[in-house]
Amino acid sequence: MSMSAAVDAGGGAPSSDAEGESKTKMTPELEASFAECPFPFKEKAEAALKEGGEVTVKRGTIGPFKKTIEVIIKQGPCTSRMRGAWGGG
Repeated sequence: MSMSAAVDAGGGAPSSDAEGESKTKMTPELEASFAECPFPFKEKAEAALKEGGEVTVKRGTIGPFKKTIEVIIKQGPCTSRMRGAWGGG
């Protein structure tokens, strides 16, 4: 299984399975959006939420096997974005 810290659009544009909604607390839906993610994004999101941040998670796929995730964290005037892709060999 290959992992990369950035979405590689070379295999086709990512399709969006879930256009995430912004959350200010960890909900079951937000927690489920981190399922199978091999990166420590959930922990970073939880820390941001505890500090009053807002988290948005978008999931997608590239081709039949490669999964993608984008996590956007807004804290005050700052926004951070983490992207990852895995699978697809």
